[in-house]
Amino acid sequence: MSSEILWILLCTLLGKTLGNRIRCYDCNPDGPCTEIVRTCEEGERCGFLEQRLNQEEQVKFPGNPTVTLIHHRPTCVVAHRCEQQETELVGGVSYTTHSSCCHGDLCNGAATTMIPSIALATLVATTLAWILPGLWGG
Repeated sequence: MSSEILWILLCTLLGKTLGNRIRCYDCNPDGPCTEIVRTCEEGERCGFLEQRLNQEEQVKFPGNPTVTLIHHRPTCVVAHRCEQQETELVGGVSYTTHSSCCHGDLCNGAATTMIPSIALATLVATTLAWILPGLWGG
């Protein structure tokens, strides 16, 4: 077997092994959010976790309305937990955690809100370029 064929086979197998994993933004849950890029495990997708105190755990200040503490961070989410809500007890405090997911590499960053707009504009321009000449041609 020639070295070129062996090299191609090795690259193909390596690509298959790593090819199903995506990269996502992630934050340290125990400190300030400094977004890092992390390769998710098999079966995970990019997304966000939103944790909030349950109603009975909300912070009340004298003379002020109730304050709800919310912790929202990007991370890798196990695919079967996407769009799920769970309640958990951490240190005697009850939290509700909602997980949401997005599709594609690095889709859970702050700058990704522009991507759907660009994709939509490209789709509209392509569709118009395809339809309009047919309308003018008769």
